[in-house]
Amino acid sequence: MLQRAKCRFSRATDTYDKAAQAQQQICLHATRLLSPHLVSYREKNGIFQSALEIGCGTGGFTKYLQRLLPDACWTINDLCEANAQLAAQRYAPHPVSIQAGDAENVDWQGRYQLIASASVVQWFREPRLWLERMASLQEPGDLLFFTSFLQGTLSEIYELTGKGLSFPPESDWLAWSASSYRPLHVSSETIYLYFNSPVDVLRHLKHTGVTATGGEFWTRNRLASFVETYQEKFQTTDGKVVLTFVPVYFLLERINRI
Repeated sequence: MLQRAKCRFSRATDTYDKAAQAQQQICLHATRLLSPHLVSYREKNGIFQSALEIGCGTGGFTKYLQRLLPDACWTINDLCEANAQLAAQRYAPHPVSIQAGDAENVDWQGRYQLIASASVVQWFREPRLWLERMASLQEPGDLLFFTSFLQGTLSEIYELTGKGLSFPPESDWLAWSASSYRPLHVSSETIYLYFNSPVDVLRHLKHTGVTATGGEFWTRNRLASFVETYQEKFQTTDGKVVLTFVPVYFLLERINRI
């Protein structure tokens, strides 16, 4: 499973930046949410010395994080080392440390005053254990910020194919983190993307490395049926078709050591 995910995202490297409109909106909104809390942290604790980004991809969130904390010593992680190298090359104003590999199993070292991640943790096999590992890298008062998705994301695909991704509810994330973190901010929103045709929806998913259709084998008849039904159910008055994302944003503060 992990190797398949790595291959999907590697193949999408050249197309991801242009195709990932929802993820770009999420990164921008995440930056606006995070910024005032970083100011408050500095007022209490001084400058950020070390920070970690989990699942940097090609650098969509990295560029904002670097602007927020330009003087921090950054470590960036991604499953695909080539993506991490691209993110560091394109967006890092200062040298950064690259730690490639599965974020659930990397041998993390040191302390990070900020750990941040956008549109990544929904892929994790054991999110509760990942939260415990992140807590072991932080001191009381340090910040963990991440975004995930809620049910309703890609709901159009699920309704038509019966296949899709499973997303933990907000309450699960808060329960898993409760022993080590307290929530400073939790919110969600709904993002609608509009495409010219259902085929463009499938192309979008492919170009962003998402396999929400579960490896569906698209025969000519099956694709024609999918297109027809998608247009019947999800076409707008101006002839576009819609695809839904429901991102959720968590900012947590470390409260005690494990």
